[in-house]
Amino acid sequence: MITLDDMEEMDGLSDFTGSLLRVDVDTDCCTSPYSIPRNNPYFNSTNQPPEIFAHGLHDPGRCAVDRLQSDNGSLLMLCTDTSGKNTSAGRILEITPGKDYENEPSVYDLQSSGGAPPVGGFIYRGCQSRRLYGSYVFGDKNGNLRILQKSTLSDSGEQWQEKALCLGPAGSCGSMLVGHILGFGEDELGEVYILASSKTMAQSHSAKLYKLIDPKRPLAPKECQRQVEPPELLMTACSRHCKNGHCTPTGKCCCSPGWEGPFCRVAKCEPVCRNGGVCMEPNKCLCKSGYSGPQCEKSEQGMPNDQEKEGILDHIIDMTSYLLDLTSYIV
Repeated sequence: MITLDDMEEMDGLSDFTGSLLRVDVDTDCCTSPYSIPRNNPYFNSTNQPPEIFAHGLHDPGRCAVDRLQSDNGSLLMLCTDTSGKNTSAGRILEITPGKDYENEPSVYDLQSSGGAPPVGGFIYRGCQSRRLYGSYVFGDKNGNLRILQKSTLSDSGEQWQEKALCLGPAGSCGSMLVGHILGFGEDELGEVYILASSKTMAQSHSAKLYKLIDPKRPLAPKECQRQVEPPELLMTACSRHCKNGHCTPTGKCCCSPGWEGPFCRVAKCEPVCRNGGVCMEPNKCLCKSGYSGPQCEKSEQGMPNDQEKEGILDHIIDMTSYLLDLTSYIV
């Protein structure tokens, strides 16, 4: 997501300003840190950057991608967007690939939420709260929490309905946290978390992490008790041993210039080291005793170099041939 400067055009088609980008970082290509998904709207374009997924946004924030695919295979994506310097004039957009959102109407206008910058969240696909299933959970910096629920198309054309998110035990209900919302999180089971400061701006800060649960179902129901996959180790074989390069997400070690071999441990010297020298660093030879020079081509202390050795060998061969001829003549 690329923020727009105030004086720039937000076409997003000549560069990345005001655009949402979509790339595939799970690649083992060493020449590029990412690849372009083939179903990006400008994948085959010669005039627009193929990374662009949508454009015309002012100051895009967090985007939420629904983990539940529709019947036709399309994905639902909701993004927050603020209007330049007026960060309180925010909106939530439903993203369609290749669409220009400069003047596109939003699914929700955040000016009615108290004038605070929006904080994008997630589309709830967890199991613990049935009433939140399929709802977009979001908020603003002032601690206001909201949900958007998609409804059937009405006469006014509204597809999303905004509701306050009830906080507290079953006997009480509030829609505002004490402090400021810093961000949202999601686990692999689809449950949503809220990171918030515990006090106001005038007081010292200490953050708290909340998990959204239905107060009528405080304990995890049996149908929600799914097996959680164990976390993957951050240190892979590549990250431990690839010292002179970088690792791709697939675990391939891509060598920096001047290095080669397994895990990029072998230095390259061009031209190669001579007279038994060893390449220790890129284009840096470690010479044997009695030799010097960038490729160990110079001899020291009267020791013959490669050219001198070749000349001596030719001289020995000539003398041997002469002696053989002389022996034949005497016989």
